[in-house]
Amino acid sequence: MPSTPTTSVSESSVLTAGSSIDVDFVGRLERLSGERPDDVVFADDEGDTTFAQLDRLASRVAGLLFDMGVEPGDRVAIMAGSHTRYVGGVYGIWKAGAILVLLNAQLGPAELRYQLEQSGTTVVLSDAGEMETTVRRALEGVPRSVPIRTLGVHLGRERAAIAVAPDADASISYTSGTTGVPKGAVHTHRSLAVQVHMARLRYSISSTDRVLSLLPVYLLPDLLLGPVVALEAGAWCRIMAKYDPVAFVEHVRRDQITAVGPTVPVLYGDILERYGEAAESVDLSSIRIAGCGGSPIAPETRRAFEERFGFRFVHAYGTTEAPALVTTDPFDQDREFLSVGKPLPHIEVTIEDDTGAMVPANEIGEICFGAARTGAYAGIYEPMRCYWNMPNESAEAFRGGRLRSGDLGYLDDGGFLFISDRLKDMIIRGGMNVYPKELENLLYQDPRVLECAVIGLPHDRYGEVPIAVIRVASASDLRYADAIALVNDHTARFKHLAEVRFVDDFPRNALGKILKRELRAAHQT
Repeated sequence: MPSTPTTSVSESSVLTAGSSIDVDFVGRLERLSGERPDDVVFADDEGDTTFAQLDRLASRVAGLLFDMGVEPGDRVAIMAGSHTRYVGGVYGIWKAGAILVLLNAQLGPAELRYQLEQSGTTVVLSDAGEMETTVRRALEGVPRSVPIRTLGVHLGRERAAIAVAPDADASISYTSGTTGVPKGAVHTHRSLAVQVHMARLRYSISSTDRVLSLLPVYLLPDLLLGPVVALEAGAWCRIMAKYDPVAFVEHVRRDQITAVGPTVPVLYGDILERYGEAAESVDLSSIRIAGCGGSPIAPETRRAFEERFGFRFVHAYGTTEAPALVTTDPFDQDREFLSVGKPLPHIEVTIEDDTGAMVPANEIGEICFGAARTGAYAGIYEPMRCYWNMPNESAEAFRGGRLRSGDLGYLDDGGFLFISDRLKDMIIRGGMNVYPKELENLLYQDPRVLECAVIGLPHDRYGEVPIAVIRVASASDLRYADAIALVNDHTARFKHLAEVRFVDDFPRNALGKILKRELRAAHQT
């Protein structure tokens, strides 16, 4: 029998004007387990899981970690797909007082090795089979021992939660910038809890909702805005194992879904393509709210979808560093169709120039955000604490005191945010981040590649896809298929080049630097 549980967060709430935000994720699960032990909280391809079963799973994961010598503050990574066992692993890591390291399950061994070493991960919880094999390959040659345990199979005795403070680190989620070097965005328990609470308020998620989690839960925004929001609300939630528009439509009908977690534009394009001529066969009428973000959506696709299916989704903008939501379409006034909406009430968005000075409305600058300075939720917002063990990059991210997104945009006179471009050259393919520098480094490993640039071009289904523009050395025998293989044989599928184009030269500035904006414009057709 487990010992008497303790509160997992030493301060249980953050006070605001007239309300409180529960910072204790683990405590919330334990309370719901006691109050509603037999109610189902998650359904997936493996079956239903009640609040009590989920709490026991998390307690046994914590027990396993305790038996392995994991201490508070140690990093524990998860390499797994989307299912209830993943969520149980997350809450088990938090019960043990450890820091969750989210690993993208599509990454290859070299990519994983860097993240495991950079984070100082002590234990990896993994799905059996291919993912475990990938982790083992990633750890080959790593001088220190990093044990791997099968998620949901290797379990210990139930272990009570360890008390941690709200400002203790809760998660590390890797992102990247123009250099292509992955950076681990660190969030505290308070930071995550505030975002989950405000997302619940924005979308009015309650215990009566039936939530559908569509996107991979190993991505922090999708984990928070899908399963974690549902659990915090005491709602029922289905976790889909993989993206599938046909299964999405069926689950909405069969499960009478009322709230959909994060989605990407490709979903609506796929549904429109498959069912557009037979819209009457698709019933989305149970859905009350669904968020959409991650990449641009073609206005004509949005209009056509909403007209044919009589369903309006909510456009949103956010980043891993935020974490999750920064803006959404407003609910108390008309939306601006091409905008990503207005900031959540606890966040202030500013547009700044290179010096950090704010620019006037309707002028383009870098999108920055920080805590709201007025209103009921003033001062409670916390973006990421830092990039793990990267002081220089962390200082640059917070240059001027606010989190700099690296995205370009503007606020109109009504306070609506519009995304214009990216300071970073990051490509967003179907909601997944692709970093050109990483792919360029692979191309440069071949001596036949004299110069190259990877850029993102518009794509009807995925929003953007990466293509490589290459200048080869004279008398080179580098062929199209060989160039494609330099990247596609060594990266996750979502990073694969869609095309290679050979050029004699690049557009450049006075210093000889390749001008990617002009390059994109030249290769639009």
